[in-house]
Amino acid sequence: MTEAQLLAAVKAACRQLPVRCYHTRYSLGSEPGFPDVVIVGRGGVLFRELKGPRGRLSEAQRAWIDDLTAAGADVDVWWPRD
Repeated sequence: MTEAQLLAAVKAACRQLPVRCYHTRYSLGSEPGFPDVVIVGRGGVLFRELKGPRGRLSEAQRAWIDDLTAAGADVDVWWPRD
């Protein structure tokens, strides 16, 4: 499963639930490293970085994950195996 396929699966799952899923389609000019999806529901907010089977976190992605975690956010990396 590629990262694009994982994103499609996450978006499809979100459509089946009472949640909103945001993904920036074209991130050109956006802050580097911000997580791929933000999922919002009555239970809270999830920030998720999506990676393909061989994906690696960039320094900017790690910084966002660390800062969001320090702020108390629910942030994680999702891989195809998840």
